Amino acid sequence: MNKIRPTYPDAVRECQSPTEMRAELSRQRLYSPLVRGVQDAADVAGMSGEDRAIVLAYNLLLENERFRNMVSERVMTQPDPPWIVRA
Repeated sequence: MNKIRPTYPDAVRECQSPTEMRAELSRQRLYSPLVRGVQDAADVAGMSGEDRAIVLAYNLLLENERFRNMVSERVMTQPDPPWIVRA
């Protein structure tokens, strides 16, 4: 099955190997404030590659939790989806 992916420059590219994933994370440093912030902090702290990966994974976990809470709260406070009117 062919997945439709956005074509804008900062879209995350599909990766199959750790080497491709590493290259994509380096590329995302240009576009993602989260990746850039973690990488910059890791540079200042002199972290190893493994520690960088752990810090990035932890921050992504926190971001995911914030997003899930936001969506959950929105669903609880606005249970009915907005009506879509098509002409």
